[in-house]
Amino acid sequence: MADDLLSKYSDEDVAEFMEDFPEFLRVSSEIDRYYGNSEYQIEGYVSEFEVILADFNRKYKGIVLKLKKKVDSAELKVFVKENSLKDFFANSASRIKGLSSIGLKNFGEIEVSNTVKFAAMIDQIINSLFISYSDVDYGTSNVAAFLAKNGIIEIIIDPRHSSQNSADFRIAAFYALSTGVDRKINIHSKLSSFGFFNVLNEIEKREWLEKFSPRFME
Repeated sequence: MADDLLSKYSDEDVAEFMEDFPEFLRVSSEIDRYYGNSEYQIEGYVSEFEVILADFNRKYKGIVLKLKKKVDSAELKVFVKENSLKDFFANSASRIKGLSSIGLKNFGEIEVSNTVKFAAMIDQIINSLFISYSDVDYGTSNVAAFLAKNGIIEIIIDPRHSSQNSADFRIAAFYALSTGVDRKINIHSKLSSFGFFNVLNEIEKREWLEKFSPRFME
């Protein structure tokens, strides 16, 4: 069952995102790996992936995904629509269970238990924010967020460490669902048949599936 952050959304919309986004992260991770290894077929994969990325942005208009291509990488960038990092913290990040500390330059600078210093640091939030969580039900996770040049907020999501239980994943869901879901756009089946048939060995596949366990929706 979703925590309070997602409680205002329908179970159907939450389930739809929880199906689409993990697969999107998986494929983006493999795109990045292929790109870094200069695989000969990568340009075709990238072109196809960017079409699906555009579909994703139309389906979930509260979130913006971009693929930043460099010489040796193709990194997925995740942006959410907030006017400031203070608004981002107040409207989403602060509502995640298990908030333990925040920082302006690194994780763990001020513990939430230090109420005076914690409140003072919130007032100082401008360009960057590092948030840590520790919860019995959801485990430990971190969120790094930055004010982007175009005035929206970038959140860092590492496909290797993000899961349905992690704070970054739930924050992404909160914004993605904020303007509704266009169910006519099919994302999951396109990604599932995308390729990379031999990229993950059986151990890696099992580890990936275990990360995205169904416990979050129970």
